[in-house]
Amino acid sequence: MSTAQVERSTVGIDPAAEYGARLAARQATVRRVARWNRRITLGRRLMLFAVIGYVVFDPTEAQALIPLGIALVPLLFLQNAVLKVWRRASKAAAYYAHGLARLEDRWIGRGVDGQHYLHAEHLYAEDLDIFGRGSLFQLLCTAQTPMGQDTLARWLGAPAELPEIQSRQRLVRELAANLDLRERLASLDTDLARVDPASLIAWAEAPPLLPNMISRIFGIVLVWGWTISLVMSLARGGEWWGVFITFSLFEAIFYLARRSPARAIAQHVGEAGFTLGVLYRLRAALRQHRDLPQGFFQKATAIEQGLSMPLGWMAEVYGLFLQNSFFHALKVQGMPLWEVWRLRSRHGVGQALAAAGEIEALAALSAYAYEHPCDPYPTLVAAGPMFAGVGLAHPLMPKGVCVPNDLTLGGDRQLVLISGSNMSGKSTFMRTVGTNTVLALAGAPVRAQSLTLSPVELGTAMRFRDSVHEGASYFYAVLKRLRAVLDVVDAKRPLLFLFDEILQGTNSQDRLVGAEALMHKLVDAGAIGLMTTHDLALTQIVDDLAPRAANMHCEDQVQNGQMNFDYKLRPGVVTKSNALTLMRAMGLDV
Repeated sequence: MSTAQVERSTVGIDPAAEYGARLAARQATVRRVARWNRRITLGRRLMLFAVIGYVVFDPTEAQALIPLGIALVPLLFLQNAVLKVWRRASKAAAYYAHGLARLEDRWIGRGVDGQHYLHAEHLYAEDLDIFGRGSLFQLLCTAQTPMGQDTLARWLGAPAELPEIQSRQRLVRELAANLDLRERLASLDTDLARVDPASLIAWAEAPPLLPNMISRIFGIVLVWGWTISLVMSLARGGEWWGVFITFSLFEAIFYLARRSPARAIAQHVGEAGFTLGVLYRLRAALRQHRDLPQGFFQKATAIEQGLSMPLGWMAEVYGLFLQNSFFHALKVQGMPLWEVWRLRSRHGVGQALAAAGEIEALAALSAYAYEHPCDPYPTLVAAGPMFAGVGLAHPLMPKGVCVPNDLTLGGDRQLVLISGSNMSGKSTFMRTVGTNTVLALAGAPVRAQSLTLSPVELGTAMRFRDSVHEGASYFYAVLKRLRAVLDVVDAKRPLLFLFDEILQGTNSQDRLVGAEALMHKLVDAGAIGLMTTHDLALTQIVDDLAPRAANMHCEDQVQNGQMNFDYKLRPGVVTKSNALTLMRAMGLDV
């Protein structure tokens, strides 16, 4: 499907209406299936009462229980199928309810916030609210598995190379209208939060538990011999019991000689098998979609190849049905088969996990694209540095609340210094630029009328705290962050910097000298970015750097003693301050 076809397929779609209709349909399915489950449970109980009645009142008529036993088997299978439909419909309903919450700006505090991905040393994550409560990650993340969440966090935390970003953007475009696929991924009939990729990789890369090919072949012969002789003994009677006992003795000797690896297999088969079973189901869900984009199909194939299908069905069997300790003997019994599969797939497990993570991350970004059909995809260019945005607004703020502004950086203009009064919107605009940059470099649409961007390294210096425990002052924290950002000036990609209230925490003379040196270094190194300041003396430095630097400002209007902000970015230097007005408004006599 071409890009034009994809974009035409999403024109006129009302995401809220579609989510609402699907939520009502899935909730109706949940109620209907729940009624069927209650009826089946009632039927099972009636059969149980009948059995008890025969045993108590007429135990000699045991053959009458045979029809009840025969009828109970399909009833159990039917109830299992009904419960599977109920679980899928319930998860789909939860998916659409969460989607409506995002569309109605009720999403803060719902879902995974990614707080554990937040590190103080990161060059922009804390300043731009990438992780944590009310963060970009919490808005975007629909991934349920750890590898999906890890992949999305990695995409938001570090820019990729231009071909990779373009590939993601293309897949997100193609997947945006494929709501059925996202529902299927969100409603897989298993507990995806239990997936443990680290344990699976450690298990897959462990040394062989059966030392050589002879022991593996001998073990497999014993498994099949024991299984066939057991079945034949039950079906044909005494003539096979001797064979079964012989195989049992050989197996006892075989496993006693290797009881340590057998114990290790029994210990890990549940954890590894469950995760492998999830990958197997994910692969099966993707294969059912014939209109799957080629790039997505390749990721599904990567899962299949990584798990050495068709032997991957063993993961389903061992992981999902043999986790109870009651089946310990069966786990050990299948050790040779499990070990052969493990050795064949061990080098592809990481590949399968990575593909699964990318699938969930792409599904999350495509859901965001579907829910914001008016947000454009940025134009990505190789020549840079370049940032040219029209109508930029903050993605985490409700539409209509954030006032859009334009900004062009690159070419002749590398630095914009924004002056302005308190609360006039300077910091919010810087975060608007940074957050849209993160979205663009992840492959997602942006909140703007248009954006042209080249790959950049993003570095911010906006939020600082002193530390009593570390003996670090506020100014030291500022210098530490600036040093970290300057360290990437000479990186492979140009730097896009966002510095708020540059060099706060020191006297005005030192700030003036330090800011001038910093501005010259950044501009001479080919970086682009924004700075904000209350110190109007810094605006004179920008004039000296013209045309590579320019002054802009935000301002307020005082009407009837009340301060009003329009949050618009204007050229030039601000001509007034509102600090005294704010102090008087707070009751301070100045």
